[in-house]
Amino acid sequence: MSLLIWIAFFVLFIAVLALDLGVLHRESRAMSVRQALGWTSVWIMTALSFSGLVYGVYEHHWLGWRVGENAMPGSEAMIQYITGYLLEWSLSVDNIFVIAVI
Repeated sequence: MSLLIWIAFFVLFIAVLALDLGVLHRESRAMSVRQALGWTSVWIMTALSFSGLVYGVYEHHWLGWRVGENAMPGSEAMIQYITGYLLEWSLSVDNIFVIAVI
């Protein structure tokens, strides 16, 4: 079962990467502020939707996934995922300011 999960993860990753690079950004052009905010909203909502999957896997063992006998409850797993996502997002915004200063 673990191998199937990893294969599904990599297939999803490649599909999203192909969508982003191959379909949505075929030609190079300047992006407006409105477009940038729109795409930022899409990716944030995608990440927050994934937190629902994290909750379901930990709390209700969706799709037959077993995370272990001593695993944390779904709400705690979801909070840890969202906390990690917000931390990574804030660090990426910090990089933008550093690049702007340089």
